[in-house]
Order: sequence, then C-alpha cells, then structure tokens
Amino acid sequence: IPSLEGSQIPLRETSFVYTRREPLGVVAGIGAWNYPIQIALWKSAPALAAGNAMIFKPSEVTPLTAL
Repeated sequence: IPSLEGSQIPLRETSFVYTRREPLGVVAGIGAWNYPIQIALWKSAPALAAGNAMIFKPSEVTPLTAL
C-alpha cells in the first residue's frame, strides 16, 4: 500500500529526503452493548489500517458477537 510506505524525494545527486510512516502504538476501543459488531469494526478499522495494535473491550452485557 503506497500510503503506508512513505515516499522518497530526490534533492540532488548526493542527497535525498524520505518520509517514514510508523505506527503510533496501541489503540484501545470500548464498545457499547447495543451495536457490538458495528462499533468494533468502526473503531478497529482505522487503527489497524495505520499499523497499530488494537485492544477492544466489549460491554459485559454484550452478546458474544463482539468477541
């Protein structure tokens, strides 16, 4: 995926500039009881697309669909 790899910009023959995209770390998501699957996907998709780790805590009254 080109957007996650960064880019390289040549300046002269002997030097160049590059960008490097790094994940920010761990992202935590807390889900509600009424829309477990939608909220889990809504919170985890951007975090995983950026290369981060995701921890999701569903509600205690949520059915097993969020797991």
